[in-house]
This record gives sequence, C-alpha cells and structure tokens, in this order.
Amino acid sequence: MPELTAALEGSSVIDFEFQEDLTNYLDGNGNPPVHSLAEIVDKGLFHSALEAGFRRRLLSKGRNSDEYQKALAKRTALVQAMLKLMDDQKVDALLYPTMKRPPARIGDGQGGSNCQLSPSTGFPAISMQAGFTPDGLPVGVELFGRPFDDAKLVSYAYAYERAANHRRAPALTPALGVTRSPALMTWQSSAPAAGTPGRVSAKFSFDPATNELKYSVAATGFKDGEILSATIHRVAKDENGPAIFILSHNAFENLAGAEKLSSPDREKLLAGGLYLRVATRSNSGSGIRIPLRPNNPR
Repeated sequence: MPELTAALEGSSVIDFEFQEDLTNYLDGNGNPPVHSLAEIVDKGLFHSALEAGFRRRLLSKGRNSDEYQKALAKRTALVQAMLKLMDDQKVDALLYPTMKRPPARIGDGQGGSNCQLSPSTGFPAISMQAGFTPDGLPVGVELFGRPFDDAKLVSYAYAYERAANHRRAPALTPALGVTRSPALMTWQSSAPAAGTPGRVSAKFSFDPATNELKYSVAATGFKDGEILSATIHRVAKDENGPAIFILSHNAFENLAGAEKLSSPDREKLLAGGLYLRVATRSNSGSGIRIPLRPNNPR
C-alpha cells in the first residue's frame, strides 16, 4: 500500500481531544487537586519528557476546529482503504515491525513508531516478541486485524509465540525463588609467544549478576616495545572475530581493569566464544591468543 504514509498523515486526533477528555476525567473523580491541563502546566506538575506534548495540546483548538474535522475525514477514508486492501488481498491480518529502529536508551526519545495504524482506524492490533538485535535489544512485531477480530489476533500471536520461541529471561534477573546471587566465576590461563621467550598470563573473574568481566594480564620475557596491544575478541565462524574491547593499544607489562559485557557477549563468554589477543611486533598478525573459558559456566 504505497499511499499508506500519506493516508496516515494528519489522522491523529489526540491533540484535539486531550484537553477536553482530561477535564472530563478530572471532573468525574471527586475533588481532584487539579482540574485542567492548563492548571497542571501552570503548576509544573508534569515530567519534563511530557512538556512539549502538553504545551502543544494547550494550543489546540479542540473538537470544534476545522482541523479536527479534517482528521476525522482522513480516519474514515483510512478505514475504508484498509478494509478494501484486506479484502482484495484476502488476508485476515497484516504483520509489520512495531518500531522501525532498535529501542532507545533510557531517557532518550523513542522514534520510528509504526503504531499509528491501529488508533487511526480503530482496528485491533497486538504486539509480540520477534527476536533480538545483534547486540541483544528486543525486537517486536505487530499484528493488525479486522474490526472486532481481537480473539483471532490473540490466537495468531499465541501460536506464533509458541512456535518461534523467541522469548528469553533477562540475563541479569535471577530465577524465582533464588535468594542468593550467582557465584563469581574465576579462572586463569597463559600462552607462550612463538619464537620468543615471552609469555602472557591472564586472570579473569566474571560476575553473572552484573555482567562485569575483570581482568589482570601480565606479559613477561618480552623486549621493550615488543608488545603492541591487548584486545578481547568475539569468536567468528572463521575463528578470528572482531574486537569487542580494547584493553591497551600500548606496550605493557601488567594490565588490569574491568569491562561490562552485553547480553549476547555474556552468552558467548559462557559458551567459550571470547578470547584475549595480545599483538607483538614479531607476530602482530595472529597474535598471542588466550581463550576465555570460565571453569564453572552456568
């Protein structure tokens, strides 16, 4: 439906209806401490994230405006267009991403919503889990159905959820009934530098409750300036994967610090899919490689 974007533009009515509906709600609830949107804004009784929307709605001309009537006309045309589309294509539901982009960080605005179609038509819609981005952020899809087909949409979503099995528990949330934090994982390993007397030794600890990986790396037997860098990599199909952390891009003898793993990299660590790479001047290509393999992965 190439004309869908144009059909949706100007079909939202929340700005026109908000003030009046909020006033009616407040008037119907005894003796509230405020009685209008204007009073809420004047007294500063709102979160800063809502300020732009509230002030925009204060300027709205409401239900008696020509703009409101035009929005209602667009909604009527949109309803007819969607019914015709679904009839012509002989479909019970449409499927599309709930958002056009990954979830925003807490505190940032979330753009890219595809959710306008349902409120502008009044047709039912249901959102469900569809997997994760490569860095572990959840992705959702929405099913949009015909009027009063709510039960059918719920059945479709249930069947899809059971078949796809995308849902997984948050990595940092303990199972119900578990009162103690998971045990800290500790391990150490070492590897020689081919063709030199040098050796790299490393100690690691991983906290499953916070995803924090602590490291202590020692390089012994190397000439001054022989060490080039130290990085932690994710194993790829060809074994040499991309760096996820740069521990040092200078020569060192002893190196210590901590990094916070993402949920996908946490899974990689527990499956033996991360490794430490120390590059030297004599073997900067392959480097000295030490697998990160916890002794007691869960």
